[in-house]
Amino acid sequence: MRFSPFSVRTGGDWRRWYGVRDLLLFGSMARGEATETSDVDLIVEFDPDRITLPTFLDFTDDLESLLGRRVDVVSLKKLTPRLRAQVEADAVRIA
Repeated sequence: MRFSPFSVRTGGDWRRWYGVRDLLLFGSMARGEATETSDVDLIVEFDPDRITLPTFLDFTDDLESLLGRRVDVVSLKKLTPRLRAQVEADAVRIA
């Protein structure tokens, strides 16, 4: 088993630990167009009763450490309708 801050901090139950309800990959990674320098674009929906700014920052930092890439996290609720349609077109549910 590969240990990372992500798995150590959460004991492997990261969805519950961070309050993640839905996780989707989009952008170049989802389209199979990523390069060595591409970031990871994620749509994350958190349980509103569980998410705090420190938890959000820990989630992002831990994912970046685990993946070795920059991670951009967005919420569908915060996107304009046009951008939301573009994002949803190539989004892939990963958890």
